[in-house]
Amino acid sequence: MIRHGSSHGLAVLICTLPSGFLIAMLKAYLPDLLIVFSKVSIFLCTLLGLPYPPKSVELILVASVMACIWGAAFTFMHKEKR
Repeated sequence: MIRHGSSHGLAVLICTLPSGFLIAMLKAYLPDLLIVFSKVSIFLCTLLGLPYPPKSVELILVASVMACIWGAAFTFMHKEKR
């Protein structure tokens, strides 16, 4: 259990830091995907009444997607062999 908790904490830290860089890359190479993240962040800000700018929520969304991918990879790598 400790291994999984530390992995989640590390995922949050590691995924938050490069998500700004990833947003810049999406803007340059996949602008349509960035538009999706922007629209979702605006929707969440409006729906939940968040007092944060949509760009900050967009950064959190990208970091969350990266953390989900990290979690799936972690689960796959540490699956017990039968």
